[in-house]
Amino acid sequence: MPRTCTICAHAERAAIDAAALAGASFRDIAGQFHVSRSAVLRHKAEHLLAELVKAKQAEDVSRATDLLTMATERDKTALALLARADESQSPSRPRGAEAPTARLPPRKVSRPPR
Repeated sequence: MPRTCTICAHAERAAIDAAALAGASFRDIAGQFHVSRSAVLRHKAEHLLAELVKAKQAEDVSRATDLLTMATERDKTALALLARADESQSPSRPRGAEAPTARLPPRKVSRPPR
């Protein structure tokens, strides 16, 4: 049966993790929290880094969810604006028809004499 990580079971685990992430030496952490240097080393290598990867993945999922929500809201807004534009369109002109334009007189092109 695998041995329980003494750092994971420690009452001050959060402080130990913070010290390890801040770059404190394993010897200093071990002395401050009354654990062995090898336990700190094993914990950082086997548990702390794995938790950081999981936290990063959770953060990425959260960010993707936020982006999807924003895109969905913008899509709803665009569809609502399109519906309003369709409703306000003149009934005398079918959808997609061009608006009438004023006709300009033909332009006279001046050519140089031959």
